[in-house]
Amino acid sequence: MGLKNCYDKKVGIAVAYEPGGRQDITDAFRCAQAIEKVLQQAKIPVEIFKITKDMLRNISTLETIIREKWLTLYNLFEGFGEDAGEEITFAELVEKLNIPFTGNPSYALRNCLNKFIANKLLSEAGIRTPRSFFIQKECDSDILFKEHGFTPFFIKPCFEDASIGIDEHSLITDKSVVCERISEKLKRFPAGIVVEEFIPGNEYNVALFGSYPYEVIGISVIDYSCYAQCLPFVTYSTKWDADSKEYKTIMPHICSVGELGKTFWDELVKISIEACKVLGCEGYARVDIRQNGNNVYVIDVNPNPDINDDSGFMRQAYSCGYSFNEMIIKILSGAKTIQSDFLIKQRI
Repeated sequence: MGLKNCYDKKVGIAVAYEPGGRQDITDAFRCAQAIEKVLQQAKIPVEIFKITKDMLRNISTLETIIREKWLTLYNLFEGFGEDAGEEITFAELVEKLNIPFTGNPSYALRNCLNKFIANKLLSEAGIRTPRSFFIQKECDSDILFKEHGFTPFFIKPCFEDASIGIDEHSLITDKSVVCERISEKLKRFPAGIVVEEFIPGNEYNVALFGSYPYEVIGISVIDYSCYAQCLPFVTYSTKWDADSKEYKTIMPHICSVGELGKTFWDELVKISIEACKVLGCEGYARVDIRQNGNNVYVIDVNPNPDINDDSGFMRQAYSCGYSFNEMIIKILSGAKTIQSDFLIKQRI
C-alpha cells in the first residue's frame, strides 16, 4: 500500500481511553501520542481514535464511526483493564468492515491471548514449550502432581498479556503452597490460569516484522544471573512500575550474531519464525524464549508488542539502524485489509 495515495481521509490511531487505568493501558495512550507526532511530521492526516467502553457496547455506532471517518487504523487497542479479549472483538470488527489496519489479525490475537492454546498449537507443531496445565477451578494438587510430577511451577493468567498477574507469587518452589497459590490466582482471574513447568536460564526476546517468513528486527537477552537481587522472571512491575527495583535494574541486552554465535542465533530465529507462523502472526511480534542447557523453549508469543520509543521492540529496531520515525512509518506502510485471509482461515 503506497502512502501517497491512501490518506485523503485521516489515519485513526485506535487506542483504549480509560482514565485512571493500569499503567500498561496509559502507556499505550502515550504511544498513540508519539505516533501522532510522527505522522504529523510526515504530513499524513492523523487523529487519535479514543475507544471507550461505551463504544464497544454499541457496535453499530462504532461501525459507523470507523466506516465514515477512517481510511486506515493504526491499531494500538489492546482491550481494557478488565477484559483484554476486547482487542479481538475490535480487530474482528475492523476486518468485517474491510478497513486496513496495522498489526496482527484477530485470529493471531485470539491464538496468542489464550496462553494454554498457544502452547498446545506450538507443541503440536513440534516447537518445544514448557509442560502446561489449564485450571479453571480449584483442584486437588495430587491430580496436578500425577499429571506433571512436581517441579518448580510457574502460574500465570491464561487470558491476559503485558505480564498482567505475574508477580512474586507466580513462581512456586514449595510443593506445600501449590493449592494456596492456585486459589489466590483464580480469585483474581476466574476465567482460568495456566500452571506450567518453570524453565530457568537466560530469556531471549526475538522481534519480527511483517508476514512469513518475516524480517528479523533483533534479539535481546536477559541474563538473570546478573540480577541475583531480582526475581528470575519478568513481572508486571518489571515492565511497568517505574518505582520498582526490577524496573530500575533489569535491562535486556541487545545481542549481535557474534555474541550469540551464528548457529545459536539461527536457531532462535528459526524457532521464532515458526512460532509466529503457527499462531498466524502478521505485522509485528515478539517471541520470548528460555534457554535451559542445550534446549530452548518458547514461553510466550506477543503480537503487537509495545512500540513506544523506549520499548524493547524499538531498542531492537534502533540496533538495526531504524529510527523511531522510520519504524512507525514502516509499520503503517504494512497496514492492510486481511478480510480475505480471515475468511479463508475461518473456513478451515
